[in-house]
Amino acid sequence: MKKLVLLLTILALTFNVNKLQSKSVMKSLADIGDVVTEEIKVSGNCGMCKDRIEKAVKAIKGVDSASWDSKTKMLIVSYDKTIVKSEEIHQAIAAAGHDTEIAKASNKTYNKLHGCCKYRQ
Repeated sequence: MKKLVLLLTILALTFNVNKLQSKSVMKSLADIGDVVTEEIKVSGNCGMCKDRIEKAVKAIKGVDSASWDSKTKMLIVSYDKTIVKSEEIHQAIAAAGHDTEIAKASNKTYNKLHGCCKYRQ
């Protein structure tokens, strides 16, 4: 009888642990669903631009990764949409001196860029 009770207790505990682990896995999967990847066209020219753009974006809480290509002028950014909005990313890029389709750098900020980083004609 004691063995049966022990066996049933172990089975019940195992079931509850598995149930909790399933909830944890489901929560992790839900969190993955909150991360989005977006491509943003960002004006710039060189390696210094790349460093500046990526640094500005990566400094935003909720951004997982950011990579800008000087040839295509495209930034690929992954971020948690529950923490940061796309508009905030555009604004951070503009604040660093670079234009996007949504946000333009102020002339004051743009004029502070190094000569080789000036992209406006």
